[in-house]
Formats: sequence, C-alpha cells, structure tokens
Amino acid sequence: SDEHGSILEASMLLSWPYMAYMLAEGLELSGIVAILFCGITMSHYTVHNLSQHARKVLTAFFKCLANLCETFVFIYIGASTFVVRENWKIGFGFWS
Repeated sequence: SDEHGSILEASMLLSWPYMAYMLAEGLELSGIVAILFCGITMSHYTVHNLSQHARKVLTAFFKCLANLCETFVFIYIGASTFVVRENWKIGFGFWS
C-alpha cells in the first residue's frame, strides 16, 4: 500500500509541471516560464509533504534523468564540433 501511494505521489509530482506548461500554452503564454514558477512553488511545498519512499524514488529518478540529459548535451556538442566546418584558430581554442 505504501508503494502504491508512492507511485501516486510521483505521478502527481511529475504531472503538475506538464499541466502548468499546457495551461500556459493554451493561454498563449510562455510555457518555460510557467514550468519555472511551478518548479519554484513546488520546491517549497512538495519535498516536505512526500513520504520517505517517494522521496527516495524521486531523488534517484531525477539524478538519473539529470545524468542522461548532461550526457546527451555533452555528446551533442562534441559531435557538432566535428560536423560544423569552420576555420578554427588553435590559439583561441587554447585561450578558452
């Protein structure tokens, strides 16, 4: 029963930013800003109201998601470095 409650908590925590985004887009406002303010508001209230099991599961999930996103960006930028044909200056590369 605790596991089912944790799944419900996790589902609600993940669905609120999506609902804020969809509402903002429906009203022709900025969805990114809606997600930002939803995250700021949720950070004050949700962490303290989650069960211990849900907190543990969501922390592991978001750490995994953050690592996947960071890896994707690293690979994407690294691959685009070799795809783009530019006249690279070695001195600027060492300076930066």
